[in-house]
Amino acid sequence: MTTSANALLGNRYRVQNKLGAGGMGTVYRALDQLTGEEVALKRVLISPLTFDSATNATDDMRVGLSREFQILASLRHPNVISVKDHGFDAERQPFFTMNLLEDAQPITLACRTQPTATKVRLLIEMLQALAYVHRRGIIHRDLKPRNVLVDNNGRVQVLDFGLAISHGQEQEVAGTLAYIAPEVLSGESATFAADLYAVGVIAYEMLVGKHPFDIRNITTLSYEILNKQPDLSLLKNVRIEDVVHPPTKTARRSDSEIDPLSSEETRCGEESISQVKSDLPAFTSAPVAALDDDQSTLIGTTDLMKAAPANPAMQAASLDGIAGVIGCLLDKNPANRYPDADTTIRMLCSAFGLPIPVESEEIRESFLQASAFVGRDLELRTLKQELSKAMTGSGSAWLIGGESGVGKSRLLDELRIFALTHGALVLRGQAAAGGVPYQMWGSVLRRLALITSMSDLEAGVLKDIIPDLDTLLGRTVPPAPPLEGRIAQQRLALTISDIVRRQTQPIVLLLEDLQWAGDSLDPLKQIAQATDQLPFLILASYRDDEGPDIPAKLPSMRVMRLNRLDERGIADLSAAMLGDAGRQPQIVELLTRETEGNSFFMVEVVRALAEEAGALNAVGKGQLPESILAGGVQQVLMRRLNRVPEWCREALRLAAIYGRQIDMNIMRATGLALDWEAWLTVCANAAVIDNADGVWRFAHDKLRETLLTNDFSQSTALIRIRGLHRIIGQALETVYSKDPNYTDALAEHWFIAGDTPKAIRYAIAAAERLLVTTADVNRIQAIIERVLPIADEKTYTPQRATLLRLLGDLSERSSQYDQARKHYEASIKLGGTDPKILTAALNGLSVAAWRTGDYITGQTHADRALVIAEAIHDMKNAGLARGHLGVIALQSGDLPKAREHLLQSLALRQASGEQRGIASCFNNLGIIEKELGNNPAAIEYFSQSLDFYRAIGDRSGLSSVLNNLGLLYADMHQFQQAQLYYEESLTIRKQTGDRRGAGLALNNLGELAMMQQQYDQALAYMQSSLAISREVNDRRSISLVLVNLGLLAAQQHDLDTAQQYFNESLQTSQEIHDLRGVCVSMNGIAQCQIERGEFALARAKLAQAILIGLPLGLPLVMDSLMLLAHIYARENQPEKAARLIGLVHSHPASRETSRKEAQEIYDRNLTKSDAALKIVDQARASVDDAAWVQSVIDDELLQLERIKGIGDEV
Repeated sequence: MTTSANALLGNRYRVQNKLGAGGMGTVYRALDQLTGEEVALKRVLISPLTFDSATNATDDMRVGLSREFQILASLRHPNVISVKDHGFDAERQPFFTMNLLEDAQPITLACRTQPTATKVRLLIEMLQALAYVHRRGIIHRDLKPRNVLVDNNGRVQVLDFGLAISHGQEQEVAGTLAYIAPEVLSGESATFAADLYAVGVIAYEMLVGKHPFDIRNITTLSYEILNKQPDLSLLKNVRIEDVVHPPTKTARRSDSEIDPLSSEETRCGEESISQVKSDLPAFTSAPVAALDDDQSTLIGTTDLMKAAPANPAMQAASLDGIAGVIGCLLDKNPANRYPDADTTIRMLCSAFGLPIPVESEEIRESFLQASAFVGRDLELRTLKQELSKAMTGSGSAWLIGGESGVGKSRLLDELRIFALTHGALVLRGQAAAGGVPYQMWGSVLRRLALITSMSDLEAGVLKDIIPDLDTLLGRTVPPAPPLEGRIAQQRLALTISDIVRRQTQPIVLLLEDLQWAGDSLDPLKQIAQATDQLPFLILASYRDDEGPDIPAKLPSMRVMRLNRLDERGIADLSAAMLGDAGRQPQIVELLTRETEGNSFFMVEVVRALAEEAGALNAVGKGQLPESILAGGVQQVLMRRLNRVPEWCREALRLAAIYGRQIDMNIMRATGLALDWEAWLTVCANAAVIDNADGVWRFAHDKLRETLLTNDFSQSTALIRIRGLHRIIGQALETVYSKDPNYTDALAEHWFIAGDTPKAIRYAIAAAERLLVTTADVNRIQAIIERVLPIADEKTYTPQRATLLRLLGDLSERSSQYDQARKHYEASIKLGGTDPKILTAALNGLSVAAWRTGDYITGQTHADRALVIAEAIHDMKNAGLARGHLGVIALQSGDLPKAREHLLQSLALRQASGEQRGIASCFNNLGIIEKELGNNPAAIEYFSQSLDFYRAIGDRSGLSSVLNNLGLLYADMHQFQQAQLYYEESLTIRKQTGDRRGAGLALNNLGELAMMQQQYDQALAYMQSSLAISREVNDRRSISLVLVNLGLLAAQQHDLDTAQQYFNESLQTSQEIHDLRGVCVSMNGIAQCQIERGEFALARAKLAQAILIGLPLGLPLVMDSLMLLAHIYARENQPEKAARLIGLVHSHPASRETSRKEAQEIYDRNLTKSDAALKIVDQARASVDDAAWVQSVIDDELLQLERIKGIGDEV
């Protein structure tokens, strides 16, 4: 199988050219389209001799192949190649990516013209890599020059750890013949000693210039490996030159130079066991499997010591100099070789009279940060089981909680490697303190952009959090239509949720630091609710001491809490870092006492011990200190920070001020004259920062926190911190001046820096932006309240007035209308001379009034706002004011006036292109036509509203229009169509997490069932609606559902239950000052009293309802008059009933149900009375006369007031 140039693998890697090939794998140069960097990509091709076909390779073989990637992915050492990603191509064949080594050469070729000192250094680096991988329990099994490269910086890179899996047993022979140990060739299992044998062969080649055996013939080579002693005399004259050359870039071979081995010798020597199986002589007693060049296996450290016990006699090898060392490594008996790579390094240095190399920071960090994973077996096993379920379509979502440093990230890392090798797409995101909105989703969505088809609307919505989306999609993305507040936040959250949930392949979503996620939790909540039906495993970590409410915010996610390691876990982690010495009781006791099992603290303590002892392998060989943390954990962390040289410290402080993640664009804009690549290298080598998925960040947030709290003297701390914030503020302005996402960060930096004007300016910009994007109440309030105290009335009058108006907007959107009024009034009092401030505040006051049923006050404020807005040509606020007046007229029953205002509002919004305002106007115009009985026009308006809401992605508006269409078709008795609209509205509201809206939709479904006399179903819907309304504490909706439950009981003639519901609804409405709800409840109570014949009590209730309802609009009054007509009819007063029947039946403000009841009374009680019929006709002819309508109402009220005891029964 071949891969053509420009092929795209995994929808991410664009193949550029072939770099090399092995027995079953080919390496290509590829461009990572996600990061823009070049990588080496190895496709591991499955041979048709091993498998029936490439497309029918068994799952076991793929998993076995990927298991090798798991081994390599867990390694991190300066002399071991770093793998990056693992995946499967379209034909389900595996591939992986790794660091691209430019101009790398095999170690034997790279050292050909180098002095002996350089050769020894390269050998030591190879042995240091082996010491690390052996500590991890890994046997390479195929060390050879081609797998030990020297890069163009002169550094050894060990690679090819056996990612091409065999089809056989672990005991089978594997490796490359020229470098295979004799015991392995004889059929024994490989041990670490087999790797050291290969080192001996390579060292012989490097120092002598040829292989120790005759590699021209396979049979001869096999025989000599097993039986012949190498000629060590050729090593006697090898010595270090008088001038020791420092490490340099390796010499390059010219085309005219010849390898130390002939091409034929090289070809024969590089034969793998699979290629020479048929040529092996009879003296190979064990079976030989069909294996490729690259095989490795994994055993425990204890197994190594059993397989290759220490041999005291080998210490004499140093007497023979380097010949003795090489001879020991090439001994036929593995028991006679050195026990480990560290011993080999010591003996090699002794042979040449060189000092043992000092343990570098990079190597020490390899053992500390990338040690074996221990102590979380149960947790990891549980998550692996959950992944298996997710792969079959039954996913789950987990919160991983624990204190900082307990090991949450490492657990996610281990699961990531396991998931990658089992065919899942792994997505990772991280929240940050003070980060930009939805930052956690940026990296997740960038990866999905490469594999997901997005509409222009979806892409436009996501563009704010993926600035390079145009590049990733390969097309220009138009901006999404603007939305404001909760609707904008909902659209963004739903778009993220939709993009993620649209994936059909197994996905593991890893999210970290949820305690800082803020509004980023909304998409997660929606996705998590559906994981049981998706092939998703979601793992999200959080600090449970800083975010104890996270589980309550994400109730559908299961919680796994990580406690500190127990004594056994402490011993295991200690041994993973220190080897067997780590299990010494005194070391375990010290770590237990000092760290109490916190993994991060353990690493810091072991690092401190190693610094005191000089190296990790020296820990435990001398007296241990009484205490490491005498100065506390921060003192230990400061020791690590102090390893960063002074020339790097100021930049490190600035990075800490900015946040955990390091934005190199910001760093370069700080004005510091640094070699930034060198700075990154130095800080990374000190283990203060690291690179995770291409992003530089502090290795742990505790390091950043310690730097900010302990790196300044007490007397200068405030001044220094202010200065650093000022530099970061200036850098942000330089780099992101046109990006509104950074206004919040800018406000914070300038506030701490003490620049009041900029702090206020950016705070206002941030609050206004968040109000129209995320509507994150807590965050917006924090931004405003941070600067409000410094925005004094005299110096910053308009700014303070604007901040107060913003607080009003925030309160209004949180349904805190009394508080909103106070803020708006304070804004007007302070900045009322500014027409823009005044108009915005008046519009806010209007909303706060009419939403609580105070239509007169609402209209007054809207009228005033309209006059001012039109005078200053503020079309946006003029359109808002017209819209408010239209809604007030609609609620008041003045449908002609409502239509006039809404049509004018529509024109203003169409002129300004405000699409959501246009959609809202169409929706409200549809309601008007519905109330007027003009159903075709209503349907047309609703349809136009649907089109606009769909175009801008406003699902909240969409669900409202669908609900209104349901009401329309229910009135038309087209119940099936109404049901479909209600159910679609309910589905959207569930998707958006709109519990309040879902409750209302269930209530409407209950009404629909009641209209069809499906009482049991109606009761179930209404009870569900009531439960949700109580859960979200939506008292207005509670009152509404109680009324409907009362009507349902009344229809079934259970008057006592009905009146209980009406009484409870009345009490709730009175408590929240919902006058509309009070009227409806009173009408319900009156209806029960009428059915019982309690006409006097009913009249008293109706009188109260009419008096309260008159300011709220005629629809409520018409309902009360309809009930009065019932009383007259029951009392056999047809003429009095007739006037009310004619009025209610024909007046445009009457609800459809009241009209139908009027018709029923007419048919049942009035048709036999000519006088009554005449009165009905007169009333119908007079409904357009507002004065006549008012006179009828006044007359009825006058008669009701004559009834004694009115108002006594409430």
